[in-house]
Amino acid sequence: MIKLLLQKVLFGFFFLSFHFSKAQDLYEVTINKVSERVVNIKAKLFPKSDSLLMSPFGATHLKNGWATFVTNLSATNNNGEKINLRELENGLFIIPSENKGIPINLSYQVSIVHDQGKWPFGYKEAAYVKNDMLMTTGNALFITRMDMDSALILFG
Repeated sequence: MIKLLLQKVLFGFFFLSFHFSKAQDLYEVTINKVSERVVNIKAKLFPKSDSLLMSPFGATHLKNGWATFVTNLSATNNNGEKINLRELENGLFIIPSENKGIPINLSYQVSIVHDQGKWPFGYKEAAYVKNDMLMTTGNALFITRMDMDSALILFG
């Protein structure tokens, strides 16, 4: 009897937590060849505001911040229709008003050439490649939303 009651309580807990959980942002990070110095990222984001951004910390000496290293950025809605993000300085991207509040699928690449430029003390070679190793921080990789509190990141 106690076992059956415990099973019902656990089932109810899992059902309610699944039912009331909010959608979680998801990133898929792949690196085909370290020597190519390119990280491929696909993301599904659930922004509530009209903007996406890269970290404002660490690359302030660059006009576009961490976004300086982003290439081939594309955004679509769940139907595969293109979303025209407007890129501002310092890694800020504005979502058109007609797309505000809907899930956004991003696809982009990050060129890991950070070590080929000069960095202020403390951020020297913020992302770099050595033989078969790539070192980077999340700041250098992720376009995100201001109100994000967690995300699932898959590496492939």
